[in-house]
Amino acid sequence: MRTEELAALGLTKEQISKVHAMNGKSIAEHEKKLAELKAECESLKAEAEKAEAALLSLEGVDAEQVIAEIQSYKDTIAIAKNNFDKQMTMRDQKAWVDKKLNEYGINSSFARQQLTADIMAEDSGLVWQDGEYYGFDDYMRTAKEKDGSLYQEKDTSAVVETPRFTGPVDGHLKIYGESRKMPKIF
Repeated sequence: MRTEELAALGLTKEQISKVHAMNGKSIAEHEKKLAELKAECESLKAEAEKAEAALLSLEGVDAEQVIAEIQSYKDTIAIAKNNFDKQMTMRDQKAWVDKKLNEYGINSSFARQQLTADIMAEDSGLVWQDGEYYGFDDYMRTAKEKDGSLYQEKDTSAVVETPRFTGPVDGHLKIYGESRKMPKIF
């Protein structure tokens, strides 16, 4: 409302200025909402134009061919996932077997290779389940019966001599064939 209309209603100048301030706040809020709605409208128009362009690009495309390509991609992904899962299982199996062979004290690299290959073979009779081979201990007992030298017994009686560091003799040090006198540190 205009100032003259408010004055005709009998409002004072102070009251009229408060009414104008309240009206101004209300207008500012509505203008802000209007700006937000206009921005959203522009965004939706851009999305609609993009979608329309995408639909126009699909004109003349054979749906059966697209479905066949999608199925081909799905099959390729399934094969890759299956191969990946097999590789991860083989990695876990090999790590488990290596750990167990360490526990059994098998140090020969050739024996470890052969045992690992035999254990991981599908016809070994061992079943991989829950992160371990069931029947592994029986398999190793049988392997020891067949080859008694498979396990190396640890020799605890052997005394290991620790290395000794030697220094110059008679205060002289030989460096590259030259005899040099050792410097005094203290």
